[in-house]
Amino acid sequence: MATYNITAVYEYAGEIEADSPEEAEAIFLKDLNDYYSSTESLEIEKLGECVVCGEVDSNASEDFTCDVCAMDKSQESYSWSEMAELTHKKQVEIFGWCGCEEKEHFPYDDCPREGE
Repeated sequence: MATYNITAVYEYAGEIEADSPEEAEAIFLKDLNDYYSSTESLEIEKLGECVVCGEVDSNASEDFTCDVCAMDKSQESYSWSEMAELTHKKQVEIFGWCGCEEKEHFPYDDCPREGE
C-alpha cells in the first residue's frame, strides 16, 4: 500500500445564528463539512518508499532503497557462483545465520562441530 501526502489549506469563518454555543458549533461544523466537500483542488503526492523495508521518506517522490537497506548485504542479489563460494564465516557475516545452527546439517567445511 502506498503512502500519499495530501495538502489542503482552508480558512473558514462564519456568523452563525443559534440558540446556544453548542448549537452554533454544530451548525458551524456542518457548514464547514459542506465547505470541505466542495473543495475544487487538492495537492496529492505519492511519497517515496524503500522497496526493501517500506520506510517512507517525505522528501522522495519515487520508490528508493534507504541507506540502511543499501548497506545491508543480506538484501543484495547473489549469483549461484557467489553463493557457491560462501563459507560459514561469510554466511554468518552476511545473513546473520548458518544452517549448521540446527546441528543437523553442516553446509561448509568451516562450520563449527560439537566440542569446537
